[in-house]
Amino acid sequence: MGSESLGPVVETSENRSSGKMNQGKAPRRVHKAEREKMKREHLNELFLDLANTLDLNEQNNGKASILCEASRLLKDLLCQIESLKKENVSLLSESNYVTMGEK
Repeated sequence: MGSESLGPVVETSENRSSGKMNQGKAPRRVHKAEREKMKREHLNELFLDLANTLDLNEQNNGKASILCEASRLLKDLLCQIESLKKENVSLLSESNYVTMGEK
């Protein structure tokens, strides 16, 4: 115990630079793991929100089935939009025909 000194340690520039790199790597890995975990948790929350919006109440709804159902619903809605646009054009032309006939 007598040979151990508790005095100040003089660091060379090599020791400082390698020490900083070694000290910096572990926390960066930890921070990256924490960020990745937070990202995964956020994505899982978004999937749950999407499943709730789609009224998917089954517990076995995986991410793939949630995405498939969302995709199917979007396609159906886009088809409805196109159908309504065509109906609107038809009704507008009918309306124009009726108003011109009244004049």
